[in-house]
Amino acid sequence: MDTISELISSKLKSNYLRDLIRSLKRVYSGEVDVLTEGRDNEVILSRDNAYLALVLLCDDLSFSDKKDGYWRRSQITPNSNRYNAIKNIVGTDEFWNEDRYPLLEAIFGKRTAAFVKKAWDMVPNMMYQSGYY
Repeated sequence: MDTISELISSKLKSNYLRDLIRSLKRVYSGEVDVLTEGRDNEVILSRDNAYLALVLLCDDLSFSDKKDGYWRRSQITPNSNRYNAIKNIVGTDEFWNEDRYPLLEAIFGKRTAAFVKKAWDMVPNMMYQSGYY
C-alpha cells in the first residue's frame, strides 16, 4: 500500500494551477514563448493561446463580478464577456484545431492531451441538460 501512496505523491505537483497561470501570463506578456516550468517537456504557445487559456481558467478579474465583497467568476454564456473574448480568438473555426492543440498540451501535458481532444470532439454529439428539471 505504501508503494501506491508513494507513486501518487510523486506524481502530484504542488501549486500546479498557480504555476501554470504564472507561466501563461509570462507567455502572454511576451517574456517567453515556451512553457517549461514544472514540466517534463517544453510547450511552445502563441500569445493568443496563452490568453485563451487565461480566459478559460478565468484568471482575468475583468471577467468577474464583485458582489457582497466576494469575487464571483462569470460563466461562459452566449454574448458574455468571456464568450466574446473566446469568440474573438477562435472565430468560427473548430475550437481544438492544430493551432490550439499546444494549449491542450500546456494544460494537460503531452501524454493526456490526445485523450482530452478526443473527449472534446465528442461533446457536440452528446446530449446535455440545458436547465433544471
